[in-house]
Amino acid sequence: AAKAPMGDSASKWDIFLGYSYLAPKGTVNTTSINSVNYGVIGSVTRYFNKNVGVQAEGDEHILLPENGYYSTTQPNNDFSGGSAGLIFRFPTSDLTPFVHALVGAEQVGGYYLPEKWGVVLTAGGGVDYSTPLFNHHLAIRVFQVDYQYTHEDFSPIGRGNFNMARLSTGLVYRIGSFAPPPAVTLACLATPTAIFPGDPVTVTATAGNLN
Repeated sequence: AAKAPMGDSASKWDIFLGYSYLAPKGTVNTTSINSVNYGVIGSVTRYFNKNVGVQAEGDEHILLPENGYYSTTQPNNDFSGGSAGLIFRFPTSDLTPFVHALVGAEQVGGYYLPEKWGVVLTAGGGVDYSTPLFNHHLAIRVFQVDYQYTHEDFSPIGRGNFNMARLSTGLVYRIGSFAPPPAVTLACLATPTAIFPGDPVTVTATAGNLN
């Protein structure tokens, strides 16, 4: 059967790539840190139905310039990591709000700090706007707002506990559809329409809604 139109149903796969801004709040050895303006974020989501799915997400934020520069207000220069968890969406014809909860690992390091890994917890949500581009496959992530918490042990320098606000935007490529395919049809035409016994008849059948 023919595939269902993308514009008629929620997608099965969402692939997101965009820009991300990170505002961490925390200290290492009594020294605070600043926001990170340079970031990239991406995720792949597989939905089981129109509302529930699983998501794998990764991001990287770097405070530039990372080398040859040091300030007591900027001891930590980069945050990067990956997480996975559940996502819930509420699709409409144009807008798709969503919320998600993820758990994963975060690497934190900087000018004088070694790169250390720790657990990161993420909770947040956002809104996607559907466009007719690429046969309704392309959407715009208007915004994604997340709260993150991570802890790293920089012994003997100290420990880091970071409460982070993350703001992201970008593009979403949607694949697949949960709409049922249109029903297959079969139209038949017999010619001629009036015959005598023994006359030849031609019957033509045309199938519809086939790929």
